[in-house]
Amino acid sequence: MLYLETATKCMKCEENNRTVTLAPCNHYVLCDSCATTVRECPYCQTPVQSQTSTSNVFCNGFVMRFNS
Repeated sequence: MLYLETATKCMKCEENNRTVTLAPCNHYVLCDSCATTVRECPYCQTPVQSQTSTSNVFCNGFVMRFNS
């Protein structure tokens, strides 16, 4: 269960849930608050060209993302 909790937390602040998908890398690693302050993906360091807010739906222990 600890992995599932940490896998859904923002990579930058580690407090809020992840809610943003970054493009072009498509990594889902930031919350709305932190996404406004980054210029590159914290996971792969690819420059961010756009961001999409998403919502999480938990299903059988897996995180599924849906565009909002």
